[in-house]
Amino acid sequence: MQDAIEAILQAYGVLDEFIALEGLAESEALWHIEILPQASSTFSQPLVIARISNTVILAHYSTETWDVVYDPLMEYNVTLKKWTPLCLQRHYEGHFKVADGGISLEEAQKFGREWAARLIERGYHDIAVGQLRRVATSRHSTVPSKL
Repeated sequence: MQDAIEAILQAYGVLDEFIALEGLAESEALWHIEILPQASSTFSQPLVIARISNTVILAHYSTETWDVVYDPLMEYNVTLKKWTPLCLQRHYEGHFKVADGGISLEEAQKFGREWAARLIERGYHDIAVGQLRRVATSRHSTVPSKL
């Protein structure tokens, strides 16, 4: 998953900004973007990429009548360039934490690899068919935004 997300962030010009958040306190390191489909897009669901210090949250979402549905949603612990899955949430199946044994590390990694392959296959890294929307930016940034 790490390679796919870094490729997406690089394509949109925000990878350096994302990496600069490593090790900052949670109060300083809230960063959140969405990759939205354009009319000619090869994908339909927005992709949320959020980072709070050393936690990365990835999700697709859709809106229903009274709710926003995140499916799937994965959280990763990011340390020393290594992403370790913390949990997986599927809307109709539940929330599964690796630490609680709700899902094994291997199962979470496998799901992440398969999802990453679909993200690239569907073109989330192609700026010609996607649009970046900035939702939240870190209060501490040593890298100037390119947006």
